[in-house]
Amino acid sequence: METETQDEETLTTSEIVEDGDPGPSMGRPSSSLGDKQGEDIKKVYKTYLLQEIRARQQEMEYRKLKMRKLELEIRKLEKDEKQ
Repeated sequence: METETQDEETLTTSEIVEDGDPGPSMGRPSSSLGDKQGEDIKKVYKTYLLQEIRARQQEMEYRKLKMRKLELEIRKLEKDEKQ
């Protein structure tokens, strides 16, 4: 039964190839459409990178605050030991 299914899929694929029409997904976009899509992709990627930078800066600030808290806690413990 598996070979029949594979044969049907192959037949479907070969029919598409014999048709000669690559269809919208396989055809090349016009150069202006391709340029616009390239610009859109660059804008989205730039936005992503900027968001990533902001997120990492926030993580660094959080870690800095956490380190400061730990340092204060250590100082407090050292002060308590001396007393």
